[in-house]
Amino acid sequence: MFQDKWIIEIKSWNDWKIVTLVACTHWDELIWDVVFKFLLNDFNIKEKIKKWSLNLVIWNLEWFKIWKKYIDKDFNRIWELKEEDKEKYEYKRANEIKDIIIKSDFLFDLHSTTNPSPFFLIPNWKFEKSYLESFNCEYVVEDILNFLHWKPLVSYVSDNNEKSETMVMECFWERKEEEKIYINNVINYLNKIWIIEEKLPFEIEKQKPTIFKVKKAIHAKSMDVVFKYSENPKSFDFVKTWELVFTDWNESYFAENDFTILMPTKPRYIWEEIMYILEKA
Repeated sequence: MFQDKWIIEIKSWNDWKIVTLVACTHWDELIWDVVFKFLLNDFNIKEKIKKWSLNLVIWNLEWFKIWKKYIDKDFNRIWELKEEDKEKYEYKRANEIKDIIIKSDFLFDLHSTTNPSPFFLIPNWKFEKSYLESFNCEYVVEDILNFLHWKPLVSYVSDNNEKSETMVMECFWERKEEEKIYINNVINYLNKIWIIEEKLPFEIEKQKPTIFKVKKAIHAKSMDVVFKYSENPKSFDFVKTWELVFTDWNESYFAENDFTILMPTKPRYIWEEIMYILEKA
């Protein structure tokens, strides 16, 4: 199905802008497989492009080929492209396709969580706010990219292409109903930017998202962290002021204000994740 660097390029008669859907960033995110197969097979996206050019990109190529974990670092944490990482698989893969990614006028980074999580969007600062109306989700986190301790893919593209609007979409991939919502969101977004003109494939009740703005970020840097929400993690858990959040070695961290945790992670991954402290917009 995928050939030549595992990118499918679909062009129209008028291909002066490029829309890119990126998937399989991490090794265990499976929603992309559902979405790409639906677009190519059930939806027949190749016949429905009205203008511009659409790229479907499988990111973690080695994982896709062998269908099991293959990761040296992390595709979403490699984009500072440091010399010290040049032997890592992700660094080589990033350099292999970065020119294609940078050219994107619209980049849509598709993610799915392995822990229960609500549906949410993370747009970059240039993202046109009116496009948010096309999505059916529970939360929008507006400025979280500014607080990361690394440069993710969407930030890399935005920094290297002043025209590019980028966005991340997350969901819990094990819920079948969310697969339908996810597909609807992708198609509705393509409708919104006028690359296609199609009805949504599934009838689903529309939900208006809650908007969050990031207030503070704490990075849990070590596997020695004892994180309050590690054993039964839940996204967007509410924590009250002065409640114990996690303990790292001999230091304990308490909530300075009421906040919400976005995407806590299992104990074995706690060292590479961020706990976000958010304030509601």
